[in-house]
Amino acid sequence: MSQPRYSAVAAAGFAAFVNIYAIQALLPTLCGVFHTSRASAGLTISATTLAVALFSPLAGLVGSWMGRRQKVLIAMAGLVFCGLGAASSSGLETMIVWRFAQGMFLPLLSSAIMTWLGEDSQPASVGHTMSIYVAWTSVGGVCGRLTAGILGYHFGWRTAMVVLALLTGAAAAVLLAKLPDRKASPDLQGLSPGHMLGLLREKRWRYTLASGFCILFGVVGVFSYVTYYLAAPPFSLSPDRLSLLFLVYLLATVVTPMAGRLFSRFGYARSFRYSSLLGFAGILLTLKPYLPVVLLGLGLCAASGFISQSCVSGYVSSIAGERRSLALGLYLSAYYLGGCAAGFVPAWAYAAGGWTGCAALFAAVYLTSATALAARLRGSDQRS
Repeated sequence: MSQPRYSAVAAAGFAAFVNIYAIQALLPTLCGVFHTSRASAGLTISATTLAVALFSPLAGLVGSWMGRRQKVLIAMAGLVFCGLGAASSSGLETMIVWRFAQGMFLPLLSSAIMTWLGEDSQPASVGHTMSIYVAWTSVGGVCGRLTAGILGYHFGWRTAMVVLALLTGAAAAVLLAKLPDRKASPDLQGLSPGHMLGLLREKRWRYTLASGFCILFGVVGVFSYVTYYLAAPPFSLSPDRLSLLFLVYLLATVVTPMAGRLFSRFGYARSFRYSSLLGFAGILLTLKPYLPVVLLGLGLCAASGFISQSCVSGYVSSIAGERRSLALGLYLSAYYLGGCAAGFVPAWAYAAGGWTGCAALFAAVYLTSATALAARLRGSDQRS
């Protein structure tokens, strides 16, 4: 079993996140351009994540019938095409449709990449390899948000979205050049929806799916709605400056690979607990109306999200066995359902209590992950 090539892992992580949340930096702008509410603008994020959630189980099933490079090629072509379509949108509704279509292709990419990492990594290094992939998703997230915020402010949101599509194409070229191919296994071609239902009947899988939901709900919700908080007094940040706040993701880029080495020592369940508590501490710091403290808190929230994702996805890959493609499809579905809910649910908390109301919501999610969910995973984690 050969170890995955670093350049391919990096390109895969970058491509997976460069588009999907880049529009967060444009939310206040879209509210003004399309004369719409925060909740409606948030649907540009929720539409994508909803599509990912709905199509992830199907991607896990279909992905078991296709070769590795074939899956990646189809996914990348769809992401680029739909990204260009979103840039040509004449209104918010059209953009939401294109963003939904873009989300349909992302599960095929994510399922192919995460299955590849599980298949080609040594068993003892799955967590570390997954942490490198997740770290590069943070690089893609930073690059996408900076591109959207800075180019959108100076040249318009359409230009920003065209450049994002081109960046996706560049990542696709690197990934396809370096990705080792693997044909579909005849044994895996017999997998069916019944096998998915079998996974759902297992208690540990249900708690794992709930963990994935909470992880992305926290990351997407915090970084979507903090833009409204920082665009208002006393901060009053402009859209291009708001995009710079996503540089705190670089903390996650540095910390996540290092944290991956600790999974073998502490186990996935304990690592998930500690990373969730890190997010809880971060959200409390954002309540201090002093920008450096808010940025520190956001950095902790970002690190928490990416460490938790590499931790739980590594756990899934390590216990799924031959059902890896299906299991990762189900996990990604729950994960992105959390991101979908984060596009609009915090809007009600924000309307009721401003950023303080949002912070209370996210703090509750972090505490639930650190206590109830981490404890349930512990029973299935031999190293915990």
